[in-house]
Amino acid sequence: MGELTESIFDMYAYCEGHPTVKKNKTSGSQKKKRNFRNRSFCMLEPDLIESEACRDLSGKWALMVLVRFHQKAHRKNPSKKKQALHRYIITNNGEIVFTYSEAKELGIKSERTFNKVLKQLVEDKGFIDIAEPGNWYEKRPTKFAISNRWKLYATPDYERVEMLRLLPKGLGFQKRKKK
Repeated sequence: MGELTESIFDMYAYCEGHPTVKKNKTSGSQKKKRNFRNRSFCMLEPDLIESEACRDLSGKWALMVLVRFHQKAHRKNPSKKKQALHRYIITNNGEIVFTYSEAKELGIKSERTFNKVLKQLVEDKGFIDIAEPGNWYEKRPTKFAISNRWKLYATPDYERVEMLRLLPKGLGFQKRKKK
């Protein structure tokens, strides 16, 4: 548990100290604001942080992307009374978009690393689900949903979900026809 706590604090310190501006390549004096700055409140359940699935996350990027997904989730209290954390409802579940450009701005250098992180969060651990697969050719981003499958991680009841890729007909790798 100590390593997980340290990595969460490291990630928080990284996010707090993360520059909000970057230098323009043309000259060092000009500065440009980031496009994907997200300083919204992030609500993580204590059970999620202490779960075996969270402890088994590999690398800092998996944890940072998981936190970013929870930052993007809009939560609403169903009643006006103050209630426990688990009573909040995610109002945009299934509509959360996280693009490669945003991952690059977060600091993830390659698309391959981002794909590995998404595969880990969707397939292996069950923190997020793909609500609607995206399509690069049609310029449609993938829409994600926050999932509770992580609660069953490392149990016989855990349901592993495969990430689907949709391409229009005639695009992508195809089998050659034999002559």
